[in-house]
Amino acid sequence: SLGTVTIPINNTGTYFINVRSMSGNLLYSYKVIKTEPLNAWAIAAIVIGVVIAIVVTIVIIKTRKKIKVK
Repeated sequence: SLGTVTIPINNTGTYFINVRSMSGNLLYSYKVIKTEPLNAWAIAAIVIGVVIAIVVTIVIIKTRKKIKVK
């Protein structure tokens, strides 16, 4: 029977996990990428940036309609 080894992955980064048989043969190989989730400030910055982009786009569209020569 195979023994169980548990290794916690606490730090962000890329990990390669190899599962080997008792004789040393490679059974499975996994690539695990751990990333940090977005914090509240990053989410707020993204939302504010999108809102500003929408407002700028609307202002440009409205001013172009007023400038048109009829």
